[in-house]
Amino acid sequence: MKSDAYLQHEGESVILHPVLKIPGIKIIDQALLRELTLTFSLSLAVMTLALFIQQMLRFSDVFLETGIPFSLFLRFLLYVLPFFLVLTIPIAALMASLLTFSRMNTDREYTAIQPAGISPYRLIRPVFFFALLITGASLWLSLYVQPLSGTSLKNQFYAALKQQRNFGLQEGVFN
Repeated sequence: MKSDAYLQHEGESVILHPVLKIPGIKIIDQALLRELTLTFSLSLAVMTLALFIQQMLRFSDVFLETGIPFSLFLRFLLYVLPFFLVLTIPIAALMASLLTFSRMNTDREYTAIQPAGISPYRLIRPVFFFALLITGASLWLSLYVQPLSGTSLKNQFYAALKQQRNFGLQEGVFN
């Protein structure tokens, strides 16, 4: 056998789930963290993309009418990204934990873990660690990155207004 992550079957090596062996962290914790991280990443990407597309459609009319360059449009969207992440990170973390434990229940993994003497409270330990990391990232985004991004967005917006004299003015409409 090559390692614990491989299984020999009729002369062929079949890769099982490769587990990174981190000293001090049990295999069950690593599996739960890997599952949480994957589900969190996918749900965060989908929700952020949905908000991003909505905002792009909203801003695209204004930018097409005024003739502001596309690079500035992308910069505005990047400045808005921390505002989206502050909303989507907690929801994605909740979805990740719900989907992870739902999948464990569906695959009857928890039923297989119970006879080994592992309590449900023991399974919460990696989720709590994951939640602390997500809370720290959310606090950093909301306390430091979001105010800087908002200030930069306003400054860029006012600079664009100074360059574009016909910003938002339409012919025949009282503005």
